[in-house]
Amino acid sequence: MAPASPYIGLDVGTKRIGVAKSDRSGKIAMPHETVDVGRRHAAAEQIAALIEESECHTVVVGWPLTLEGAEGRAVRRVEKFIERLEAALEQTDASPEIVPWDERLTTTAAETFLIGADVSRRRRKKVVDQIAASHILQGYLDSLSDSQ
Repeated sequence: MAPASPYIGLDVGTKRIGVAKSDRSGKIAMPHETVDVGRRHAAAEQIAALIEESECHTVVVGWPLTLEGAEGRAVRRVEKFIERLEAALEQTDASPEIVPWDERLTTTAAETFLIGADVSRRRRKKVVDQIAASHILQGYLDSLSDSQ
């Protein structure tokens, strides 16, 4: 049985990183915050601090495969971010497992959800990455419950 601590999901974009957290039982993913990329080391340090503070044991990172399932330039960008996150985590007491998870179409699903909820374009821009991170994390959590 997994420890009773939250999972964290990340949607790593070029300008923003959407962050989602689960409840402590690991059943429900919820949008948490959006981190501006700016300098990527600062973003990695901010997320590492959140991981430590949350006592998170697993970080699920969206893996941006192409629609054909191939790894492209976007995967390389996420790999570099993971390296920065791991370096930032070494400065903390946290040592979570980092799991890459197929994120195909999660941003599209998030946009569709927000448009359906009649969220303004301006507001969507602020939360779409958090919603996408929530979709990524919920997909992972659902796969855990399906395998039990």
